[in-house]
Amino acid sequence: MVSRLELVEELEAAAAPSPSDALVELAGLLTATRLKRLTYKCDEGRLIVSEYVALKHQRDDAADVCRICHGPGTVRPAEADDETGERLLRDTCLCRGSIGCVHEECLVRWYETAGLPPDPRCPTCRGQFRNEGGLVLSRRLVAHRRSQAAARTTPETPTDLARRRHAEITQASALWRRCDYKGAKKAFETALSEIRRAHDDEATLRANIYYVTATLNLALVELAMGHLDAAERGARWAQEALSGSDQELRATHNLALILDERGLVAEAAALYEDVHSTRRDQLGAAHPDSLRTACNLGRCYNRLGNTDAAVALLTETRSAALASLGDADELTLAASHNLSETRAARGEYAEARQLALASLDARRRVCGEQHIHTLRSTLDLARLLRADPNGADDEAIQLCASAATGLEKLLGKNHTQTARARNLLEQWRGAPPPAAPTAQVDDGRERVALVETLDVADEQKSAVLDVLVAALRERGVAELVVPLARDDAHRERKWDAVIGVADLDGGTRFAHRLNI
Repeated sequence: MVSRLELVEELEAAAAPSPSDALVELAGLLTATRLKRLTYKCDEGRLIVSEYVALKHQRDDAADVCRICHGPGTVRPAEADDETGERLLRDTCLCRGSIGCVHEECLVRWYETAGLPPDPRCPTCRGQFRNEGGLVLSRRLVAHRRSQAAARTTPETPTDLARRRHAEITQASALWRRCDYKGAKKAFETALSEIRRAHDDEATLRANIYYVTATLNLALVELAMGHLDAAERGARWAQEALSGSDQELRATHNLALILDERGLVAEAAALYEDVHSTRRDQLGAAHPDSLRTACNLGRCYNRLGNTDAAVALLTETRSAALASLGDADELTLAASHNLSETRAARGEYAEARQLALASLDARRRVCGEQHIHTLRSTLDLARLLRADPNGADDEAIQLCASAATGLEKLLGKNHTQTARARNLLEQWRGAPPPAAPTAQVDDGRERVALVETLDVADEQKSAVLDVLVAALRERGVAELVVPLARDDAHRERKWDAVIGVADLDGGTRFAHRLNI
């Protein structure tokens, strides 16, 4: 007979140590929101459990993911065509299980960041790269040495110079898209400085497409870093330089993006309308550039209070993006996110929550937990849950805390977006919780508990788990996930599913799920 479990500690997720990424991935909860860390004691021992909120479909999702970017992919043979860049390499080192795969592009990018050492070793397992992974890195090293040798012996031709400029801007843009804003800013500024040394007059600089492109992209980096004056200055210069060219629409679109962030929403909307009309005529309504502008224009309409126009435009845009790009494309996710904001502004919280939850879940899977788009979606969902009469206050606070921490790491403590998130968090924690929900809303989520520590004698485990299930049921938890070793006798207990297997804590662990 097991004595009653006593809850001796209940911590918010932000204040508690985090379980390892490998354990969370094993449990299928990488894209879930962690709410609490619960510590239970009884005469038989101690248990530590983390409580999550997850979309119901996550529990049966299983896919190979890259251990660097956490993006999805497929393990394919080397001779298979891979125009998408989603081919995963496996068995590249000593890493196994949930960290056993890596995108070829991500591996090469890591190798380049590490300085292309002649004897690269995995930073996780410290083992040498081997098999196809070793071959990929060896090819990159050979190409680098050949390039260095050519640079020492051959004068740079105009064609070579153009290729180098293009490569520099492409690499800087890749840093920006990976949210390495400091690295991108340094790379763009270095390229711009070198071009200015070769061409110091304004007319020549305006005619240099590499200089103008780098300036335009640097403006977006400045925007992301919160340097709004520098961002607007660079965007306006680039727009003037590109006037009359086929790139003028892109420059105008980016300027509108910066003005929108500065709060000049009416001016931004007017620019977006002009760009959108032209792009629809020239490229068609379903072209990604047309959809991107429509997505931003819909957001402006919402901020200007014209929610009818916003809903109509964003619904059309989201449908077109789904049909042509799929549900995981960033344009589709952005349209869903903006439509969710608009639905919430109209008080249509049920529809808004469905869109916001699906968008955040997809961004966590596709972009990663610490991507700027994911962090913004996290904060916006927190606001939505807080405003919704049927929302979840504890989840809103945890989402806000997670977003604030991520924004501080990515953008810095003094960035405007970080300050907004911190201010919201302090305000919510200091205020009394809102009234209890008036009705239960099935929005596709459920609470899941993950056992981190089960410090109980083997002969008592089954009885202790029964008592734990009863305690979690009272908290509204729908599922319990318990990692067990291969030879653990309790694997023979009646479970609803085995949802994952991975090398963890020096041995193979199996994640068993029990529906509560």
